[in-house]
Amino acid sequence: MLDSLRSKEGVVTHYADSSNISFKLDDDEDEDELEEDVIGHTVENAYLEEKEDACNALGEIASRVGALFAPFLKEVYAEIFELIEYPAANIRKAAVTNVSRLCCSFHDSLVQSGVTDLSDLQQFVEPAIVALMDKVRQDRDRGVVMASLEAITDLLKQVKVTALSGDGSLDAIVMGIRHVFELKTACQDAESDDESEDEFLMEGNQAEYDGVVIELAGDLLPALASALGGQLFAPYFAGFLPLLLARNKKSSSVAEKSFAIGTISELIRSVGTTIKPFVKHLLPVFSSSLKDSDDEVRSNAVFGLGLLAMYGGEEIVRHYQSILQALMTVLHIPSQAPRVVDNVCAAFCRMIASHPEAVQQEEVVPVIVQCLPLKEDHEENSTVFGCLLQLLQQRNPQLMPHLASVLSVFAQVLGNPSSYGVDDEIQRNIVVVLKDLGSCFQQEVQTLLSSLPEEQASILLTAMSSQ
Repeated sequence: MLDSLRSKEGVVTHYADSSNISFKLDDDEDEDELEEDVIGHTVENAYLEEKEDACNALGEIASRVGALFAPFLKEVYAEIFELIEYPAANIRKAAVTNVSRLCCSFHDSLVQSGVTDLSDLQQFVEPAIVALMDKVRQDRDRGVVMASLEAITDLLKQVKVTALSGDGSLDAIVMGIRHVFELKTACQDAESDDESEDEFLMEGNQAEYDGVVIELAGDLLPALASALGGQLFAPYFAGFLPLLLARNKKSSSVAEKSFAIGTISELIRSVGTTIKPFVKHLLPVFSSSLKDSDDEVRSNAVFGLGLLAMYGGEEIVRHYQSILQALMTVLHIPSQAPRVVDNVCAAFCRMIASHPEAVQQEEVVPVIVQCLPLKEDHEENSTVFGCLLQLLQQRNPQLMPHLASVLSVFAQVLGNPSSYGVDDEIQRNIVVVLKDLGSCFQQEVQTLLSSLPEEQASILLTAMSSQ
């Protein structure tokens, strides 16, 4: 496979002199004399496919075998790293993806071996980040740029702050994201489009393709915030916020507004309580977006508002009543999208979990129960069930009168957990609470079970009797 990576078979160099149409790279010509006349290279497809397959295979092997790959890592990394500048875009895409995979694999093998000093990782991670962000700024192929952004995001999620320890890594990422947002990268220059992309662009998809590049840069931001930590990321948040809000104007497209609100929301989740100084700037933004006509924009706004209410501290608590009223208004819009309803339910739960004293639970808790189980946004299950189970353990006086409905919800999700996106941990926690209720309120629970459909009662009884 290394031979395939190194091979120059099938590579043809093209020169400006039309009388000298092409030469193979291994010809005996004096390359120094001809270098200034080179106008490009082409490679036969069969050799490209072999090189790309070898690159992907080595990345996959490294991911699978972990520490066993260590003796080969340096050599394989060097060969794949060199392909980042290969003439063919598909090879560059494979190279940036697998350079990241190699770094992640090496990190995992060190951690699994109990190594706490990860300094050896830097010789691979730092050049990878700098090179990949250089691709983001300067590569003309959008596919390569997108692959580079995804590779950096994966690397930050896996390696976390260690990925930012090298000189220049953080600055390279920040500069690259800013260039994408400001449409200053080479691939966002319409005059620089590769011929390989011409057919795609002629179909009128250039704006959509550019939008994906921007979205991937937006995905990189929360990963960067999580890796760096809220306190250290705060100045960068302040710098990127205007660029995000610029895409949330009245004249912005639905895609732009959804991207802006969604990215800001994910950033809040990443930085946590560090968001407090920005509450006064973000609350009006989310409140306004709750009224947007598009379901996705409203969904993202509800999600963000719930996170802001959770992490915004005292500055946001004094706005709790107006936030609750706004969320209730959204909830009662006729034919409201199920995902929006799920997000409202989760926002209520975040508010109760953060500042229960500031929430009118006699109004909110019954609404939460009515919204369950979640229909679409199953990622919010951990938030919603976490709150619900805690209230049950506390014998919350606003929730206990609705125990029959809660038991019905439990039966539904335990009976078909995959359909409701309920993971094993949530299922275990539900069973623990069911057993607790059955033990403390045996007669009451038996009465409630008899009022449920037979299938649901059977599911709950089985759960409560499990070991």
